[in-house]
Amino acid sequence: MESITNEEIDWKRIRLILTVGIIASLAVLASDMLLGWGKTRAGAFAGLETMFNKYRTVSTGRCVLSAVLGLIGIPAEGLCYSAVYKLIAVGSKSQASVFRIGVIGNIALGGAAHALCCGAVYFYSRQYTIDPESAFWEGLQFAAFMLLPALILYAIFLCILIFAQFRAFWREMTPYPKWCAVFSIAAGIIFFAALKSLGGAPLFEGLAAGSISLGNLLMFGGLLAMSKKAETGNF
Repeated sequence: MESITNEEIDWKRIRLILTVGIIASLAVLASDMLLGWGKTRAGAFAGLETMFNKYRTVSTGRCVLSAVLGLIGIPAEGLCYSAVYKLIAVGSKSQASVFRIGVIGNIALGGAAHALCCGAVYFYSRQYTIDPESAFWEGLQFAAFMLLPALILYAIFLCILIFAQFRAFWREMTPYPKWCAVFSIAAGIIFFAALKSLGGAPLFEGLAAGSISLGNLLMFGGLLAMSKKAETGNF
């Protein structure tokens, strides 16, 4: 592994990009919560219908606003991954290249996948007003044929990104100590997705829906908070 020298890193630029990443993550969190906010009535529905029932009353305005925020915020998040890429590239060009593959996939597919999520919610909520009996199965087919393929591709690239970042930080390929590997999208996903187990309260449902954006917020925020110490090497 190449030695890491802070002279190779423009820390002022890194901090600026991380700050923009925080703003982008907040925009995406807002878009996720616009869709995810709603009470899941446990016991009233079975299986997937439990997940779908909170979308019955989502308005067209919420769907459109969520789609717009996601289409802007998710690519912006992806562009801000360049700060993490630069931190990794100083220590390992090959690991940074793997990370970049995940970034490209996220920029290309993230916004589209989110827009399709909004489309699926809109389709289901409108179908429910027309024919409540068939709304679930119609919505499920839409999600299976239109949304699921995009989500699978997006998830593959997201896993590549998460793995490459965690490995780089854990093996100290960056100016940060290995414990900073906790500033990962995966940590946010695991923690906030687990909130669903606390019940079907609207706030928990909204935060769980925004688990990826909260993971991004943890990553950008944590790396920004520790950037001064990483620059000086004083941990």
